[in-house]
Amino acid sequence: MNDFSGKHGFWIWFEDAIATVPEQVLFYKKISLIQKPCSCIIQVCADSRYNLFINGKIVSRGPCRSTARERFYEELDISAFLTDGDNLLFAQVIHYGGDMKDSQNFDAGPGSICSTMRGGFLITEKATDIGIATDETWLCAKNTGYGFKRWDGYIPFLEQLD
Repeated sequence: MNDFSGKHGFWIWFEDAIATVPEQVLFYKKISLIQKPCSCIIQVCADSRYNLFINGKIVSRGPCRSTARERFYEELDISAFLTDGDNLLFAQVIHYGGDMKDSQNFDAGPGSICSTMRGGFLITEKATDIGIATDETWLCAKNTGYGFKRWDGYIPFLEQLD
């Protein structure tokens, strides 16, 4: 589709380093709107999984499954979740770490989830520019209480929260 007239987002992450273990990074942004838009279509993607919340309500989980060569994203209209005034955007992103071989061996995460050596989170506004697209203005922090516990046998790993 060539009907893009909004603001391109950039892949953002906690640090630019290779991850060998699963990690969770939390993202936060506050935007103020004089008037909420009638429509606000965004495209969202992450390496490896995300939960996106707006004003305390879950908006999207994803991304849909893709290949290592081509990443897919969710496209959704979030205008129903926005309000006049302040709006709080929050995302939990899990990066499984490792590479596709690690994922297929269940050493980093599910083999069905595309993962690269570096985590990432991306939001692009398709036809608006109200400050939602990911850029350097988003705040982020690594959740140090999150990880995977390895088990021997058939069960390869379990999420562990501290």
